[in-house]
Amino acid sequence: MSNAAFDTLAALRDLEAAGIDSKHAEAIVSIHRRAAEDIATKGDLRELEQRITIRLGSLTIAIGGLVVALVKLLP
Repeated sequence: MSNAAFDTLAALRDLEAAGIDSKHAEAIVSIHRRAAEDIATKGDLRELEQRITIRLGSLTIAIGGLVVALVKLLP
């Protein structure tokens, strides 16, 4: 999961333009970049949803097959 849209150089320049010294601006940008690495994007969530849907579909088919087999075993 990544946040490729975050422009660290632009953020650094914005912070410095606002009067924050370079050392502190670099620390703020670094903290934000690391935090953003753990944030799921909409694309990440869509991919996860698709994977879950496929697995649930497979599980439904397997359970259906099991039920049919069990019914055939009934007297």
